[in-house]
Amino acid sequence: PQINIGTYEASIVLTGTNNVRKILSIRLRVTGTRPDWSVNLNNFENSMNITGKILVNNRPKEDTSDILAAFIGDKCIGVTSPVYVGSNNAYFTFADIYGNASENDKTITFKLWEASTGRIYPEISTSNPNITFVPNQILGNVNAPIIFNAADVVEQSIPLKKGWSWISTNITHNAPDVLTQMKNSLLDVGVLIKG
Repeated sequence: PQINIGTYEASIVLTGTNNVRKILSIRLRVTGTRPDWSVNLNNFENSMNITGKILVNNRPKEDTSDILAAFIGDKCIGVTSPVYVGSNNAYFTFADIYGNASENDKTITFKLWEASTGRIYPEISTSNPNITFVPNQILGNVNAPIIFNAADVVEQSIPLKKGWSWISTNITHNAPDVLTQMKNSLLDVGVLIKG
């Protein structure tokens, strides 16, 4: 838990009593905390399929540990990861999306978890701008996949222990008017503001 997210490689050299050296290569991959996105198939009666490609800022994602999840509201209805398809020399997602009659024709939104950074991208645009749940529908194929392009917007979740009421983050915000709003709203009740 103390090792930063990333991929690390090292070699351990062992020398035996006969002075013969053996090299043991070690590779360690540390990912961020995986979100609890899962689907219980027993809770759904219908499904649809989407074949797609994942991009982040218009760059293709090729990490098979990344997770693309589909949602209707806050309910996770599908989870997939990139898979390498040798005949196309590219990575695709083959998503099974699940729903019931109550989900029919409702808009599906997507989120991407990037394993190499631990980031969650909550704003995903698609090449088909309005994807809704339609039972037995098939969208995209390896020759014309649905493109999932994650915007450079990151979702951050910070669990707080009981009694904590203030946090700080290492994020630069583009709209300084939010800080001004915060300062103004704290004028009457704030005791001390630092930083």
